[in-house]
Amino acid sequence: MIKYLDTEVTQALSRIDRKLRQNASLVVAGQLIDWMSSLSSTGRAADYFTARSLFPMLLLPAWMADDASIASDLEFRGDLVYSTINGYYFIRMLDNVMDDQGSVERQLLPMSAFFHAEFEGVYRRYFEHGHPFWGWFDSLWLAAANAVCREAFAPNMDLDGFRDIAAKKMGAAKIPLVAVHYRSGQITSLEDWLHFADRLAEWWQFLDDLMDWWKDYARGASTYFLCEGNRQKRPQESMHQWVVREGFSWGVDTLLRWMRDLRELSISLRSNAVDEFLDDRVELFHGIVDKTLPGLKALAQLATLMDEPQITMHQ
Repeated sequence: MIKYLDTEVTQALSRIDRKLRQNASLVVAGQLIDWMSSLSSTGRAADYFTARSLFPMLLLPAWMADDASIASDLEFRGDLVYSTINGYYFIRMLDNVMDDQGSVERQLLPMSAFFHAEFEGVYRRYFEHGHPFWGWFDSLWLAAANAVCREAFAPNMDLDGFRDIAAKKMGAAKIPLVAVHYRSGQITSLEDWLHFADRLAEWWQFLDDLMDWWKDYARGASTYFLCEGNRQKRPQESMHQWVVREGFSWGVDTLLRWMRDLRELSISLRSNAVDEFLDDRVELFHGIVDKTLPGLKALAQLATLMDEPQITMHQ
């Protein structure tokens, strides 16, 4: 059973609620709190951060802290959860505005300053001005912002470009790992944890690109999966035809291969929790694939009825 930080998440969200009501008008605070809840399919903000489908931005530093033997530093670990949740809301609000997903985020965008201040402010309690942590913070934070802009203007993304952007986009999720490293007296294998986080971010991003390919295609996005489709598909073949014929299977095979690489990398972390998490994600992934395949097979059969015999499901 994967251990989620249910208590810490609930406490962090209550802290955000309290601070919002202290620092914003009741109307604006209420709108922000409603927006936070709306991101969860259950309408409960805490459920969003403990969902199996979410990148483990809260779990990674918790696992690293266990490895660093600072599990008893509960205040610090709770502050990390609080900071990371605020950082996520800041990034999510900007992403939604960039993706033009709705007017709510545009109206509330000035209040993203609250999330950024709370995200960064936590670390000022633990690391004084000039501490090496702040060099990491600036580098990872700005690299993440740069990667988001690069992705938006990448017309033809290749594998190297995808890996670089996917890893750097998750830069904010690596900041608490650096914090754990310095809080523990630098006894952790920081390089191994950061490298694992990068590869996991690639896997997560590609899974998202594979499962949401039709949405990305409809809005004209240039994800690695779609760019690879343009390179692989036959002359006169549509993107939909390529996905049905071999694209989806290629994507699944790619993710399984990358998961094997992640398992190899996890050995150096010596974390049973990480191994358990990867097992759980493989199970989740196979469940998603099993639910998706019948729909692809139906598309293949429809294509056959429309006198396009060249389109068959790749086995």
